[in-house]
Amino acid sequence: MTLIRKQNAVDIYAAHEGRFVVIHEEDGFYDPQNGETVDVFINIDVTHIDTVIEALQAAKKEILDR
Repeated sequence: MTLIRKQNAVDIYAAHEGRFVVIHEEDGFYDPQNGETVDVFINIDVTHIDTVIEALQAAKKEILDR
């Protein structure tokens, strides 16, 4: 588990094929099997984008209201 996270580069782009958005984080996950960090990719289908945005906004509000 990372105790102090570094700021990693994050890219968000439309997939070249398919109907989804890709969120890519460089060195976003520590793989204990290989002993190194690996890139992380999250694919979000276009039908779920609005739901994800709403959930992120609600989570942000909850954090800021603490």
